[in-house]
Amino acid sequence: MFGHDGQVMQPSEYLYKKNVLVLRGRFRQVTHVNVDMLLTSRRHFRQDPEVDKNKIEMLTELTLSLPLLVFFTNKHEYKWKDL
Repeated sequence: MFGHDGQVMQPSEYLYKKNVLVLRGRFRQVTHVNVDMLLTSRRHFRQDPEVDKNKIEMLTELTLSLPLLVFFTNKHEYKWKDL
């Protein structure tokens, strides 16, 4: 986790007692759909009575590598599956 100045931050210290909204995804171009999902989810998140609207933090989590899954069925081995 990095701050506005590019310095490494400890997530446990920064996010302590905050309401965190996370958009997970892969490292790809941001689309209107991504932005719409984030803004719509924030709107619903703010309506929750247990959420302090002043302590909401919105984050994006990006997966930088494509996970590979190796699985076996009977005698056949399949080596690649996009998760």
